[in-house]
Amino acid sequence: MGSGREYTLLRASLERLQGTRYTTNIQPDGGFGAEQTFTLIEDVTVGDSRGHLEVRLSGWLQAAVEERRVLQLSAAYLTIPGNYERWLYRVVRKHVGQQPYFQMSVSTLWGKSGKGSPLPRFKYELRKVIEANALPDYGVYWLDRGKQEALVAMGPRPGAFETKRRTASADTARGEWE
Repeated sequence: MGSGREYTLLRASLERLQGTRYTTNIQPDGGFGAEQTFTLIEDVTVGDSRGHLEVRLSGWLQAAVEERRVLQLSAAYLTIPGNYERWLYRVVRKHVGQQPYFQMSVSTLWGKSGKGSPLPRFKYELRKVIEANALPDYGVYWLDRGKQEALVAMGPRPGAFETKRRTASADTARGEWE
């Protein structure tokens, strides 16, 4: 696993995550129902002296995973440098989904942010992120509409989600990536 310090940090992170509670009315099957509170991690068990850990996911999370209702983030998400940028990536990822693009007003996006900063400061920070154009897999664009409120448009970058098809030739048992 690594050093004793790494193990201690991992264990502490898992315990914090286990102690974090989430409340939602979204059901694992994607529908809506009664509001419920849950944790992501049901149980963490330390195995043997070699540092093995067993992590048991909550029933809610397990059901959501089995129903394929968990939003997948790019591995590059972990390289996004700032909290603001990571927040915007999650918003974009959620709202774009499988659509070619999505747009919303700047004030709606500000409302979703829950940030305590005034709207002008939010706009300034948002424009900086848009100008940097560094979110993985997605482009985010400022659409100035004159006297009407500006919109933020977001969509996948060209080629970001092209999947490689797995094929098997008749004379080989293993598949090849195209």
